[in-house]
Amino acid sequence: SETGGVARFGLGRAVLRELGPELSELIESRAKLQHLCNQVDKERNLSSKLAEAEERRTERAMSHVLERITLSMEMDRDALRKEQERTKTIQLRKSQVAAERRARQAQHDKRMQRHVEAERLRKEEEHVVMERKMEQADKNLQELMERNTKKVVVNQDLHHVRNEIFKRKKERLEASRFFWESKRRERFEREQQMDDLLNNGRRLVREHRVEQAALRAYDREIIADLVSEFERDGTFERSLAKHTGSAERLPRLLQVLFAGSDLADLDGEAGEDKNRLATQMPLDQPVEGMVQAGATKYYKLRCTSSRASIFLQLRRRGGGDPDLFVGNSKNPNPTNECCDWHSSGFGGDKIVIHYFDRHYVRGWFYIGVYGASKLPAEFSLTASIKVWKAPEDAARGGADTARGDPP
Repeated sequence: SETGGVARFGLGRAVLRELGPELSELIESRAKLQHLCNQVDKERNLSSKLAEAEERRTERAMSHVLERITLSMEMDRDALRKEQERTKTIQLRKSQVAAERRARQAQHDKRMQRHVEAERLRKEEEHVVMERKMEQADKNLQELMERNTKKVVVNQDLHHVRNEIFKRKKERLEASRFFWESKRRERFEREQQMDDLLNNGRRLVREHRVEQAALRAYDREIIADLVSEFERDGTFERSLAKHTGSAERLPRLLQVLFAGSDLADLDGEAGEDKNRLATQMPLDQPVEGMVQAGATKYYKLRCTSSRASIFLQLRRRGGGDPDLFVGNSKNPNPTNECCDWHSSGFGGDKIVIHYFDRHYVRGWFYIGVYGASKLPAEFSLTASIKVWKAPEDAARGGADTARGDPP
């Protein structure tokens, strides 16, 4: 075998190395011969295998050809049988179609006969109906002619009625024209009356303006006397006593000065305490408190001097934002909407009230602390009063004092 040859070849090479070059050449030539023999055997085996494979392929091809020929013959027989059956089916279907066609033709002929008969009857009925319509049309024509005759008579009557209506409309138009002319005359008279009223009103307005001008001149005279006295002596008392005996005769702005002067009486409305629930404040001493959000806490103090200044200082302690509102004796419950003095800054607030302020009135002053933020506000409130000396008292070294005022 090939494996044995290789082993022998390996043994021969070993002997060759031992025996020398001659023996090695002999062994190599024998190995080559053996190798050529092995290749010849391999080619012979391969040729026999190829021959056997070709023979098997030829047998398979012949068997396949025979099977194809047999299958083709069977398919031809089936096709011939199916064609014969289809021919018979077609002939049978043709006979059936011809029978159905004859039956449909017979039915169609019967329907046509019935249709012709029905059409003949319909024509006869239409002819009868047409004759009746013609007779009715003749009757309608005769009635129409009669109605036209009556319409002519009615139109004549309508013509007479229209003439009568036209006459009545003409009379109504003349009456309406007379009515509107009378209305225009009345409106003209009313306009004349309105013009007279407007002229009288204008005359009254002019007289009122003249009177107001005289009053303003009188007011300017009073104010000039007040200014000259205040510049000269620092007071309004003599001018107020000179120009009026009562406060009602003074101009409205000067009534405030009269109410704040020493001529007014504190025992009346100015001296009455109108908010007894308010806490009276000490002077020059801080008052601590707390007010809830949206609420107002009231304090009060009294000043009887006509020449004083009031100092109010509000400080915030902790959270919140308190605001300060002040009212005179006529406003015992000052609020954000109704107050005489106010200060609504964030944090601390300060208000100074002088005696020459137009809201200054001797008596009670009411102080409201309002919680403006959403948190409760803690605060500290301090009030003080300073009394100013008159020029003549300053010359004498005296001082104006009032109850509740510091010395």
